[in-house]
Amino acid sequence: MKLIISILLSLIISITCMAETPKKEGWSKDAKFYTTIGILWTGVIIHEEYTWDLDRSFHQKQERWFEKDTSSGGNDKVGHVYSSYFLVRTLTPAYEHYGYTKKEALNRALFSSFLLMTTMEIADGFTSFGFAWNDMVANSLGQYMGYLMETNPRLNELFEFRSMPYSSFEVGHGTTDLSKHRRTVVNLKHFVALKLSGIEATKHSSLKYFDLHLGYDVFYRAATEDFDRNVFVGFNINVGNILRNYTKSKWILAADLIQLPYTMSESFFTPGHTDLHKF
Repeated sequence: MKLIISILLSLIISITCMAETPKKEGWSKDAKFYTTIGILWTGVIIHEEYTWDLDRSFHQKQERWFEKDTSSGGNDKVGHVYSSYFLVRTLTPAYEHYGYTKKEALNRALFSSFLLMTTMEIADGFTSFGFAWNDMVANSLGQYMGYLMETNPRLNELFEFRSMPYSSFEVGHGTTDLSKHRRTVVNLKHFVALKLSGIEATKHSSLKYFDLHLGYDVFYRAATEDFDRNVFVGFNINVGNILRNYTKSKWILAADLIQLPYTMSESFFTPGHTDLHKF
C-alpha cells in the first residue's frame, strides 16, 4: 500500500507532463483518459505481483479496524483512505488539463480511484492478505473526502490531508519471478493539517507558512511483536505556500499532499528500521 503511492505519483506526473504532445498529434481528451487509466491499472497489477505475490486462491479476511491486536493497528486503514483521496486530488486536475470540465474531471477521478483501489483489493484476495471489506469502506471514505475538498473551495483553503515518509522497511522474499527479491517499502505518517493561510487572522502574516496538524501513526516493535499506536498533534511548515512565492506551477500540488521529511515539529525519518522508537 505504501509503495503504490510513489508509483502512482510518478505515473501521474509523467502522464500529465506528456499531455502537451498528444494535443499536437490530435489525441482526444478521451484517448488521454483511457490511456491514463490503462497505464495506472497495469501499474497496480504489477505492484501487487511484484511486492506481495498473487499466488493463492481468492479468499476474504476480516481485518477489523484500529484494535491493538490487528495486523497493522489500523495504519493500513488510514493508508487506504489516503491512497483513495490522493488519487482523486491528483487525477482531477490532470483530467482538467486534458480538456474536461471540472465536474467531468472530478467524476472521472472518482471513477479512477474506485477502479484502481478496488482492483488492488481484489488482487489482495489472491495474496496472503486476503480481500477485506474494511479496506473497501476505507477506500470509499477517502474518495468522499477527495470529493468534498474538490467541491468546497473554502474547505480546501482550511484543511489538507497529507502524508510524510518517515521510515522504510523490507518485505520478505517472494515466490514468483517478479517478487523473488526483497523490496523496500516506505512508511507514511498520515495527518490532517489546519492551514493558517486559510484563517483570516493569520493569512496575511508569516504564520501562513505553517499549519497545525492532527494525525495517527503506528510503530511496530519487533522485540515484543506489538504496536505502539499514537495520535499526535503538532505543527508543520506549509512547503506549498512557500513555493507559491516563486512559481505558479501546478506541481505544487505534490507539496500540498506530501509533507517533506524534517518539515514537521517532530522528525520521524529513520530509513531501514523496522523496530521504530518514539522520539
